[in-house]
Amino acid sequence: MSKTVLITGAGSGFGEAAAICMAKNGHRIIATVQVSPQVMPLREKAKKLGLDNLRVERLDLTDPYDIAQAQS
Repeated sequence: MSKTVLITGAGSGFGEAAAICMAKNGHRIIATVQVSPQVMPLREKAKKLGLDNLRVERLDLTDPYDIAQAQS
């Protein structure tokens, strides 16, 4: 059964690995990164791996604007 999963901290390390692994297992992933320079490298990695079910967005959980955007 495919699920939609929101992963914070996906810009590197465990968060990135979890996002890629879950996407490879067929889940729809919304991978969020805290800073803009992390967006394109992860998008490019997902594209190179053929993971069209992995969406990368910038989300700073300390920013009220970003939180409001994520909730809408």
